[in-house]
Amino acid sequence: MAMTDPSGTFPDDEDGAVLAALKDAGVDLAKPIEVEFVVDAPDEAAAAEVAAAVREAGYDCQVELDEGEGDEGDDEAGPCWAVYVSVEMVAEHARIGALQRTVSQLAEPFGGACDGWGAIA
Repeated sequence: MAMTDPSGTFPDDEDGAVLAALKDAGVDLAKPIEVEFVVDAPDEAAAAEVAAAVREAGYDCQVELDEGEGDEGDDEAGPCWAVYVSVEMVAEHARIGALQRTVSQLAEPFGGACDGWGAIA
């Protein structure tokens, strides 16, 4: 089931849920905001390669060691390398999906993959 707002419809998926939550939090989705895509990389060298590819494609990014927050046995438990790709944009569902696919395609040759996004408000 889709959620409707004055600017359109949020599809019933993870990206639609994030957009709905941003709107509910008072974010004006008609204006550009900073969106951050998270790319998981298997190791530091791969993260550096992903970052180089992302920068070459014209996007800002930074590499960080994510210490992890999950419980033992949880996939999130251990540290992992992540590339944070920042894009200032109007957060539209189709564009979010397209950028996630683009970032994943840039990361894939180095063993990386886009693992979601969020907004920096």
